[in-house]
Amino acid sequence: MTEDAVRLRDVVRFSWEMVSVGTGELAGGGVEFVVLDADGRITADYQFPGL
Repeated sequence: MTEDAVRLRDVVRFSWEMVSVGTGELAGGGVEFVVLDADGRITADYQFPGL
């Protein structure tokens, strides 16, 4: 699990990891940026896969 979320005004950046349910091995990951509206709802989601 990553715990690196950073928010600057209406943009949040965080890393993510995907693990195998069976083995717990890391299967992938990346960085994601989400843009929020005035109510805190996501209006755009940009994903950049890769470790």
